[in-house]
Amino acid sequence: MFSDSRKITGGTVFVATAGVNSDGHDFILNAIDQGALALVVESLDQVPEDYTGAVLQVLDSKIAYAELLREFFARPEEKLIAIAVTGTNGKTSSCYIVEAIFNEADVPCGVMGTIDHHFKEKKWKSELTTPDTASLFQRLKDFCELGAKAYVMEVSSHSLKQQRVPLTFDIAIFTNFTRDHLDYHKTMDDYWRSKQLLFNEHIKEQDDTFAIINNDDPQVKLTKVPSSVTRLTIGKKDSDFTFAVKNFSLKGMEFTVQEAGKGAVDYRTSMVGEHNIYNLLGGIAAGRAWGIPHATCQRAIEKFAGIPGRLERVADQHGRHIFVDYAHTPDALEKVLKNLVALKGQEDISLITVFGCGGDRDRGKRPLMGQVAETYSNQVIITSDNPRHEDPELIIDEIVAGMKSKNHQRLSDRRSAIEKALQLAKPGDVVLVAGKGHEDYQLIGERSLSFSDVLTIKNILQAEQT
Repeated sequence: MFSDSRKITGGTVFVATAGVNSDGHDFILNAIDQGALALVVESLDQVPEDYTGAVLQVLDSKIAYAELLREFFARPEEKLIAIAVTGTNGKTSSCYIVEAIFNEADVPCGVMGTIDHHFKEKKWKSELTTPDTASLFQRLKDFCELGAKAYVMEVSSHSLKQQRVPLTFDIAIFTNFTRDHLDYHKTMDDYWRSKQLLFNEHIKEQDDTFAIINNDDPQVKLTKVPSSVTRLTIGKKDSDFTFAVKNFSLKGMEFTVQEAGKGAVDYRTSMVGEHNIYNLLGGIAAGRAWGIPHATCQRAIEKFAGIPGRLERVADQHGRHIFVDYAHTPDALEKVLKNLVALKGQEDISLITVFGCGGDRDRGKRPLMGQVAETYSNQVIITSDNPRHEDPELIIDEIVAGMKSKNHQRLSDRRSAIEKALQLAKPGDVVLVAGKGHEDYQLIGERSLSFSDVLTIKNILQAEQT
């Protein structure tokens, strides 16, 4: 059973659904030529009169597709605790933190997100932040068969708007809301309405469901949830879960969590940056909502080593503090840089930032990111990200348009830019390579070339030793 006619083989069912750029009804003949046993359609107009297979006409083929898949995979979602994370930034980090806490509580948890899908040591490649409907149900079935009792997944605004989330959740976390994806949504209002669908249509309306809301984000705190859902807020104050930082350094953090009506609890993590405390606090709130003791959450977070490409530290023998981060929006870049400025402390320590902006995406954020980078960095090296079908130099021009000072250089070759940053950095300095994080490729035109920021840095550091 497929909604992509290219995957149809003899004896399979083709469901004609409308996508962003095309309509499955236009490919009915292709599906028939490839041996479709049956068709599910909204309109009969493009079904040949001489077609001998079964035809089911429905009002909404996306809903029908989801229901057929649900039955085909034996309703795997009903056997698992379901946790969703949405927000502009922090979705991946939050998912990994939730996974760590639930695993520590002997509630084995699967993950579906940007980096990959995984359950314990088993991994599957991820192509979308939120998978297509068929992949979603297949993965839930995989999780069940491997012994999972819960799953946590990133839920993107795209998937919500495109009706690719045929599920309801026990816990939904909203991390933050800032500018992103305007190449698709066009307006912030449309982006916001899409995010709200998670809480309006995809959260179970029963007593033991929870919406975890970042109370310190002025937009997120406006989120409305059904009256039957328990709303839990996180923030620095006036929230159900509040935090206070005790120790803050480039080596890690110590902070105290105060749960409403409970005593204060101390936490320790090797992660850095205040934005990560918000991600940790969301995970703690999810654990506590499900009855997991603070002591279990403490153990999980102290053991937790971090997330690939999210302020991921690359060890350096020369004493430089080198980080790779996925920050690719003005807000995410600002949060990371502000935290690194606070962590580095002394004025004689430099912060050197390497970043670029993706091609064929929201052009309006480019000068904003240039402005953010120069505000918090001692040196900025502007480079290429995933230029796709745009000229990297023209993308850099649009980034530079937002910059006023001369503390920047431009090197469109990303490896050269990273190498230059490491050459500029002295022992004790901080180097941030931002934008691609965990990605192990670079998209140039129609080509996907092998490229990893982390591996590139390690190769440069190794060459320095020879």
